[in-house]
Amino acid sequence: MKVNSLRVVRKTISNVGYIMRQMYLHNRSYYIYWMCNVVLGILSTWISVAFLKLVIELLSEKQFYNAIIFSVVFPAVMFAVGTIGDMVSAKKCIIENSLCNRMKAAVSEKQMEIPYDKADDHAEKLKYDFAKKSVTKSSPGQVLDCMGNIVSNVINAAGVIFVFSNLNIWIILLLIVVVCVNSVGNVKRMQYRYQQQEEETSIARNLYYARDYLTGPVFAKEVRTFDLKEYITAKIKTSIEKHFRLELKNSKMYYRHYWWTYIVNGIQLVAVYSYIGYLLFAGHISVSDFTVYVSSVLIFEAAVLGNITAVANVVQVSRYIRNLREFLQSEETDDTYAVLPDFTKDGLTFTLENVSFRFDDNGPFVLKNLSAKICSGEKICIVGRNGAGKTTFVKLLMGLYRPTEGKIKLNGTDIQEFNRQEYLSLFSTVFQDFNIFAFSIAENVALEETYDEAGVNAAITKAGLQNKVSALPDGIATYLTERIGENGTNLSGGEQQMLAIARAVYKNAPVCILDEPTAALSPQNEYAIYQKFSEITENKTVLYISHRLASCRLSDKIIVLDNGRIVECGSHDHLISLNGKYAEMFSLQAEHYVIKEETGR
Repeated sequence: MKVNSLRVVRKTISNVGYIMRQMYLHNRSYYIYWMCNVVLGILSTWISVAFLKLVIELLSEKQFYNAIIFSVVFPAVMFAVGTIGDMVSAKKCIIENSLCNRMKAAVSEKQMEIPYDKADDHAEKLKYDFAKKSVTKSSPGQVLDCMGNIVSNVINAAGVIFVFSNLNIWIILLLIVVVCVNSVGNVKRMQYRYQQQEEETSIARNLYYARDYLTGPVFAKEVRTFDLKEYITAKIKTSIEKHFRLELKNSKMYYRHYWWTYIVNGIQLVAVYSYIGYLLFAGHISVSDFTVYVSSVLIFEAAVLGNITAVANVVQVSRYIRNLREFLQSEETDDTYAVLPDFTKDGLTFTLENVSFRFDDNGPFVLKNLSAKICSGEKICIVGRNGAGKTTFVKLLMGLYRPTEGKIKLNGTDIQEFNRQEYLSLFSTVFQDFNIFAFSIAENVALEETYDEAGVNAAITKAGLQNKVSALPDGIATYLTERIGENGTNLSGGEQQMLAIARAVYKNAPVCILDEPTAALSPQNEYAIYQKFSEITENKTVLYISHRLASCRLSDKIIVLDNGRIVECGSHDHLISLNGKYAEMFSLQAEHYVIKEETGR
């Protein structure tokens, strides 16, 4: 137990020190405002006590004029102290919020750095949600306010001990014992509260999804088409009800186990006030002394209870800081990476060596024992039925997933040895589920605020979207969707696909991938887009991924996936001659790919 307590103390000091260092690095002047706030709080407390004693003494001595003067001066002094305190607190709060927002941004930035294969993991999502909550729960202001409370409470408690030092030391001891006992319940409640955070996080996430996401524009079509208003509203009500029941359970648990703290507090008040009242009745103290002692009891109780609560808060907040630090510092690696090959000189050759992959340790293999070679400039089509593993194949090649078994090499070097972002720079990809951002057309193509305008226009032209863009009043500066910008516009499904292709063209990476972005189009239109993309990427390595075979005639090599394995590999004519899986698939789809003489295809 002693070892555990020491460990908690060390971790708490370390975590609080982390927040204090972050504040120091962010804005050193904060600590000046923080100290001023502490001093002003102490002054405000003791000025009130001194004023009350002085006025009562003046009234007892019938110095009414002086009593009136002090009664006028006191509000003015307190107003001045309060005004200065408000100004200091406001400035301090601004700095606190600034650091808090910076830390929130750091959490978001870290989330975008998490490897793709982990970002969609349920446990990882919980860590992210908890880290976001931890930024608020462990806000710099909360930590440093607790430290300020500890300092001011220690000084206030010392002042009360000085006041009571000439009266009865047993009063001080009684106050300390009773207040400490009274604080146990509060500490226990906070510990219990922390233990419920994971359950709360899950409920809150479901509530947010139903209330803020399902009711938004993303699902507007489905909500109205299928009349989902009552269904989603019921989901929202269910989540709210779960949250309410959890809060009610937590509240009942606290009062059920810690009701005795209220009785202890009542005993303390009766004992102390009775003793001070006895001293006044017996003539041992004056009325002004009585007010000072009563005020001091309240100050001491607040100071001791405040310190225990502040320390408990610091320990509690330290746990959130720990979660935040663990999230922000996870996946830390050194900066030693293999150097990417110069593809302009050496080309790019990808080799898959007995690659297998599954999403979790106990799950089935999605891909099994894949071995293949992709050379520079090759046009490769990866085909297979839905669920054959085509997209997983591409994500493994891009390094978004790590092989469960085997290796993927680039020019003989394991791709895991390269910096992830540098390696991804080799790929221009258009996924089936690509996203259009509520940014300008130019930003959607370049995916950066500073872009080459000529390059954007060239990419749009190559993708076949120039007629649409040139007809818009703001051209490439037009915002997509009307959520941002008065002249915002919406693109049709086909136009969005062209925009996604323009994005890949603008990136101008040596390897281009089309992962079924045209699955919603007719086979003929799909073939036309694939043909256009093949022309745009004439000197690049290109991978077409499809369960339809329109693009196969554009390919140098076809890789056929079935049940997670490569069952055939070769040119279109070669695979047809084998009369195997590819030939079977092609014959089933043949009526969709009749090449009309008038088209010249």
